[in-house]
Amino acid sequence: MLAAYQNFWRQSFDFKNRSSRSAYWWVFLINLIIYLVLTTTFLLSSGLSVALTADVDHFSAVTWIALILLFVWGLASIVPMSALAMRRIRDIGLSPFLWLVFPVSIILGEFTQIWAMIISGVLAHCLSNIHTFTK
Repeated sequence: MLAAYQNFWRQSFDFKNRSSRSAYWWVFLINLIIYLVLTTTFLLSSGLSVALTADVDHFSAVTWIALILLFVWGLASIVPMSALAMRRIRDIGLSPFLWLVFPVSIILGEFTQIWAMIISGVLAHCLSNIHTFTK
């Protein structure tokens, strides 16, 4: 599990090699856990009403740290997740241009990482199973 996540970051700009299905899903799971921990910390550190109304005057230091970490981690993981998705899509024999699923899912998810992860995960799962339907 941790080896898959380390490889995920080492292969951040590798759009040509291969990645296993398990490597993709381990990375997806770890990224989901990181997102949920940071989001929960953000929401609960100053109170739900303060966080949801974006009342920045009442944000605590922990809220700001969680928000900054969430933003930095989200930006840092876009290119590596796109590379992983492109390698995975290529592995199953589909067009490499389908790697756009991840960036498009961010747009569809209105820049909320959880929806982007869910949409890209569902689409990647569907795409990874296409080859079983065509045989």
